[in-house]
Amino acid sequence: MAWEVDGFEEKVPKISNTFQHLNVSNMITVDFDKRDITVILMEVFEKYEKNIALKSEKAEITYKNLQKQILQISNQIKEEYFKAFGCLFGPDTIIPVISKNSIEQWLICLGVIFAGGAYLPIDAKTPEERILKILKQLAPTLIISDEIIPSYKSMALTELISNNVVNSRSMFKTSPTNAYNLAYIIFTSGTTGIPKGVCINRLGISNLILGAQKFLSINSNSIIYQFTNFCFDNSILEVFAALGSGATCFISDGYFSADKFCQNITDYGITHAMLFPGLIETFDDNELAQFEQLKYWICGAEKLSENLFKRAMSLGINIIQNYGPTETTAYCLRKKLGPKDDPQNLGTPIQNAIVTVRRPDGWEAMIGSKFELFIASVGLTRGYLGRKWKDQPFVTFGDGLIYYPSGDICQRLKSGDIRFVGRKDNQVKIRGFRIELDEIESCLLGYPTINTAKILLNQKKEDIIAFYSSKIQIEKKELKDFLKQKLPYYMIPRFFIFLETFPFTSNSKIDTKKLIEYELKSFKGISFDGTNVPMETAIKQIWKNILNLDSSNFDLNDSFFYLGGNSLTAQKLITRIKNELKLEIKMEEFYRNPTISSIFKMAKISQEESIQIFNDDLSVFDKIPLSYQQEQMLYLEQIDPESSYNLTFIQEFDKNLDIKKLKAAFFKLVEENTVFRTIFKESEDDLELYQEILPMDKCFIDVKVESFNNTNIQKLELKEFKHAKFDLFNEIPLRVKILETQNSFVILLVVHHAFSDATTTMLMEKEMSRLYQGKEKRIISSVRPMSYQEYSIKQKSKEFKENLEALTLEYLENYNSIFKLPPAKFESIFKTCNFTQLCETFKFRLSLSKSKYTPFTLITAAITKTFVPLFPEDSFLLLGFPFANRTMETSEIFGNFLNNLLLPLTSKDLNISLDELQLKLLELLKYGKIPFQYLCKSLRQKQATNSMNIQIYVNCRYDLENEAELDFDEIDATSTKIPILNGVFEDVTNYPIEIDLDELKSTKKTSTKNYEITVRISKAFLEANAAMEATQFWH
Repeated sequence: MAWEVDGFEEKVPKISNTFQHLNVSNMITVDFDKRDITVILMEVFEKYEKNIALKSEKAEITYKNLQKQILQISNQIKEEYFKAFGCLFGPDTIIPVISKNSIEQWLICLGVIFAGGAYLPIDAKTPEERILKILKQLAPTLIISDEIIPSYKSMALTELISNNVVNSRSMFKTSPTNAYNLAYIIFTSGTTGIPKGVCINRLGISNLILGAQKFLSINSNSIIYQFTNFCFDNSILEVFAALGSGATCFISDGYFSADKFCQNITDYGITHAMLFPGLIETFDDNELAQFEQLKYWICGAEKLSENLFKRAMSLGINIIQNYGPTETTAYCLRKKLGPKDDPQNLGTPIQNAIVTVRRPDGWEAMIGSKFELFIASVGLTRGYLGRKWKDQPFVTFGDGLIYYPSGDICQRLKSGDIRFVGRKDNQVKIRGFRIELDEIESCLLGYPTINTAKILLNQKKEDIIAFYSSKIQIEKKELKDFLKQKLPYYMIPRFFIFLETFPFTSNSKIDTKKLIEYELKSFKGISFDGTNVPMETAIKQIWKNILNLDSSNFDLNDSFFYLGGNSLTAQKLITRIKNELKLEIKMEEFYRNPTISSIFKMAKISQEESIQIFNDDLSVFDKIPLSYQQEQMLYLEQIDPESSYNLTFIQEFDKNLDIKKLKAAFFKLVEENTVFRTIFKESEDDLELYQEILPMDKCFIDVKVESFNNTNIQKLELKEFKHAKFDLFNEIPLRVKILETQNSFVILLVVHHAFSDATTTMLMEKEMSRLYQGKEKRIISSVRPMSYQEYSIKQKSKEFKENLEALTLEYLENYNSIFKLPPAKFESIFKTCNFTQLCETFKFRLSLSKSKYTPFTLITAAITKTFVPLFPEDSFLLLGFPFANRTMETSEIFGNFLNNLLLPLTSKDLNISLDELQLKLLELLKYGKIPFQYLCKSLRQKQATNSMNIQIYVNCRYDLENEAELDFDEIDATSTKIPILNGVFEDVTNYPIEIDLDELKSTKKTSTKNYEITVRISKAFLEANAAMEATQFWH
């Protein structure tokens, strides 16, 4: 090592030349940058200086500012160190950082690394006794903390952040560091009751970044959700994978909750999230479905259950299995899971790592045999802090490598993948935390009157149970309070069981099987149905079920966490109250007051604030503004008076259909959904438009049944019925017609696009079925749904507009170079594209795996690439496609939420690969909140030119026409084209190239989704590009 500080050579395991040779030189399977991590990061910071590096709900820091702040902090650390000790701050100097989760926390950790040292993260909520145990092992010369630690030289974290040092240069230099110097130390649970410090080199982080870029597809456009507490190793993967790739690391403020996380995905365009399976088990299906917006859900830290795996696969979620002890720099095995994979398949090693499954005698195990997993890697720990080399955990097998015994029982599969089986020793993982049960046992035996203790997991492997014997039974509170002084909260047993004597086996060992049987008898779960009981009684019962308590075991003012709850069971509690009692309890409020009495108060407020989804009482607002989507539709009608912007819903049923029930269902649909009873109004000065909701008695709805004989005159009438313009200022925006043929009924429902989109059409199917059958409405959502009028009001709020302006400026900046090309290269996109001639239509069907990410963008990219040969070298393409633009609040609401996204491309962009083009489309989704009308206005105002000379528009017509799947009791709907309507709805295109993507429903449970793709090409475009042949498209 280059330099040692104040006896640290006795604390930090040295890196000998032998170690470097054995564990690194022979490990290089893929070449990578082996310079110091600070050099690598500095190049990234400069390359992506305008990108957002760290972001939260309240703040954000660009890479340029991040670089500046880190250098300032590192210089202050070096200066303070020199002033205090009279020597330079050198490599392998360890600085404990005691802090709460925040952006500032990571600025300090990075500042320590850039100063040349290594940071040791300690959560500020860790019990004082445990903190002192760690500090005693380390004997640090300097500490950075939220609060001053007595007996130690401390620097205040807030002062380091607030000191604005203009000059980033420092007279206090650092001794040279290299990739083999320490980057950080993380303390994990130890079998002796003493936490052990895992020492990790900088080289491991460089290798981790390479793996994240190659396998996890993290790049400068990614947004990584930072979930893990910084004193656990998964945080290393989250933060350094982001910062090493020019990506954004999103650090959420406050407490984690399912609702908040799902909203973060939508609001901030999260692409990667690393959340452990036990937490995700608490998500309902609607919340879990939001994961489809992620590029990858990276799971690890504990077993992925078969049930959760199947749920995620059925929703088309991309899962990466991630495995690695803290000793291997966060992770060393990974696997992209498919529907047919085993959820315990850990995959293959990352680059520059080797794993082997070995028998106890050291020989490599046969394929399929279950033995311990050993890991060699360039990211392997230097060892545990304060231990001599002979006491380190490493082993060798004569192949020139040093291995770490993981303690995990695994098997190598025929494919070469590694499958996880279970733990070898008494170490477990609960909610992502690695825990030595022996450490808890050792601490519990420190209680004065306890003679014997045994710590086990319950049957579900979710909770820690402490068995103990003592002369007298000890109060649970007293034992908890005793352990809280020594252990972090996640290691406190949830249950304490007093035994006068322990059961023993024939060879005088504690009989754990009998202890488990005792646990099963003691804590039998109680099933519960929250219906038809008072709210307080129902909440009490859920509380008891979650905590496995009997009625005499808790007080209304006892803390949930004092009674044995944790973050995972808290999420379960909130989820069950929401699902069973339809009450919304905010996680942040619950964490502030985690008692059952406070839940009663919050539930009462939730009941009082809860409003009906179809409530007409919006009188608190003077006028309800038009949404941006409604403004766009109205604008299009005004500039193109010959066209109509109507959506058509068509279903065919056999003659068993009850017409009376159908009519009643239709009237109920209009009554319950205010959007169908809405007209537009002008203000008295004609300067403002607003929405007015009509009462049912003022809605004229004519539902007639007409005989249909398939004559040309009737077909013309149907065409006129479909295309007839609505007078949105005087009539409601929908009309219905029922045709009766000899063998069937055909329902035609026409809705103006200002009040409907493709999702509305799907909802209409479900609602008509429900109302026809007289069933009660059930909204299954993680948040209270809003009405369309509330959505419109929110869109025009000051806060929304401020966010909109910032997002639009970012969009314009990202595509500035294309939009500012010479005007001669462009045609305006703002004039109407009059390509309404009959067109050539190509149709085909495609099957894709449900796990395939965003087939919509994949198909769009593929078809766009098909037309590449048609584009001249100097042409510019504007690719447009719709974005559903729905959130948890609006997922079940009728109305037009649709946005049109615009991706400007140059001829250079068209030469990229299909995957890269798809990635560009996915990156565009982050701008999905920008209303098209608003974007067009901004482009006019801020850009010198308008748009491109070639336009492709991709439409999404899910279940819009002739895909009847209604369930009207036993009445069957046809699922094929309705022959009587042939020729009524002709194929036309409004763009040179227009694509319709229609997802076909399937009644069978399969691993694939089927799509019908329709490509319409205007005759004018075909004539202008005569070189194109139809066969080319099919290829």
